[in-house]
Amino acid sequence: MDTHGLILKRLAIVLAGLCCAILAGSLAAGYAMSFTPPPKVSGAFLVDRASDFAALKPPFQLLMLATLTQVATIFKLMLIGIAAAEWFSIRSWMFQAANGALCGFFTSLFYTHGWVPGLNVVSSDYMLAAGLVGGTVYWLVAGWTAGFRPTLFIPAPIPATTHRSPPMR
Repeated sequence: MDTHGLILKRLAIVLAGLCCAILAGSLAAGYAMSFTPPPKVSGAFLVDRASDFAALKPPFQLLMLATLTQVATIFKLMLIGIAAAEWFSIRSWMFQAANGALCGFFTSLFYTHGWVPGLNVVSSDYMLAAGLVGGTVYWLVAGWTAGFRPTLFIPAPIPATTHRSPPMR
């Protein structure tokens, strides 16, 4: 198979991994939002607009659609870490999970502070969990075979010696 075929195959695997990660992350966030009660803390800095949406108790399909649109933003950011993992052949599940969690944290900041237009549907801790779950699912689908080159940080095998020692007399 030529180089172009390998690159297209790798891109298809990465795309399939991203689709599975977005679906798993939005399922995790939607499940958590629909079955866990909102926190009973109120204060000037702890007000979360996502709790207003969750208090309406929308149907699960609407909740999944709203979560899917917000969780998809996580994986737009996650493409930076995925590109680094592909380039450097980083195949660690912890790297992908941390990449997803970090991107989930930044996405929750974007929505909480109004940097991204739209309704803040998913709470910050659920976004972090969605990124963590999505990063792990991405590793299960595509991350464990990242890159074309051998993995980094694995020492090369020591070559065997080819000469013989002189016979003993």
